[in-house]
This record gives sequence, C-alpha cells and structure tokens, in this order.
Amino acid sequence: MKRLLYSILSMLSMLAMACGERPDGRVKGASLYPELVLTDSVQVIYYDTLGEERNFTFFSSTDTSIIAPVVKDASAMTIDTTTCPKEGKIYCFVKGNIYTTIYFSTGKGGCSPHFRCIRDAQLYCFSMSERSRELLTGKRSSAVRP
Repeated sequence: MKRLLYSILSMLSMLAMACGERPDGRVKGASLYPELVLTDSVQVIYYDTLGEERNFTFFSSTDTSIIAPVVKDASAMTIDTTTCPKEGKIYCFVKGNIYTTIYFSTGKGGCSPHFRCIRDAQLYCFSMSERSRELLTGKRSSAVRP
C-alpha cells in the first residue's frame, strides 16, 4: 500500500514539474504562454500617468531585436507578485491576432523593473532584464498619440 502511495505521489510530482510548476508555486512563463515564442509583432502602450490607462502613447514593431528580450523575460520563472503601478502594456501578436497582453514597470516610483501577465484570473510576475528595460525606456520617446 505504501509503495502504491509513493508511486502516485511521485507521478503527481513529475506531472507538476512537467507542467512548469515547482513545489514553491513558481511557474515558468513558457508553460503559461507556449505560443509566446511565436510573437511576430508588438504594440507597446505607455501610460501618461502611472497606472492610468486613459491617456497614452504607443508604437508598434515587428523588429525581433525588440520582441526577443521581452519574450525571453516573460518565458522565465515567475517572481513574487507586486503592487507597483503599471507604466504600460505590450500587446503580443501572433499571425495578426493578439496572443496575450504583458504589463510592465521599468522601475519608476521605486519599484523593481518587471513584467506581469494575467492567466486564468491569476497574476504572474517576471523579472525584467536590463536589455528590456533599456528598450522600453528608450522607445518611449518615439511613441505617438493615437
């Protein structure tokens, strides 16, 4: 009986690991958004005021040098959630359709730079690399009003 119980527990543990979830509850973004690597274009929206979506500027791009760092960061292991205000969001498109929306903070207001996504009514946060932070900060000046 013990052997059967251990076998079942081992299989459940392996299944959880295969799905990208670790015992500490952290999840790989790649398991949450398996098609994120297929992102072929993005639209980046910058809010004029932190956390307020009403007034914004934006830019669109198909440049893989902009897309790749964001996809890489959002495919990594999750970090603890944060209550920092959002500076903007990124619509990730696959074959002309919005695949997912990634919210971001480049570190304004004393927050650490991060991305966050919502999946099945749960918030997931990811560390933002210096490269992604530089790209998002640098491109803000080229964003235009709708």
